[in-house]
Amino acid sequence: MFTGDLESNIYTNPFYFEKEKVYLRAQIARINQSTQLTVKNIYKLDPENPREVVDNIAEGEEGPPPRPTNNQMV
Repeated sequence: MFTGDLESNIYTNPFYFEKEKVYLRAQIARINQSTQLTVKNIYKLDPENPREVVDNIAEGEEGPPPRPTNNQMV
């Protein structure tokens, strides 16, 4: 679907009235909204229901591991 020329017209059915640069930006937005990045081992799949995600709590611990912060150490 992409040609690499951001100023080219898009030929689709149904017709798309914008240039390729607008279509590319829309696709990037769709990918961005459907993607989530998390730190490894913060979450795990629920053993009883593999479609649910739960906090990864090790045996003997009271709660989940601490979440990363944006605070910078001085």
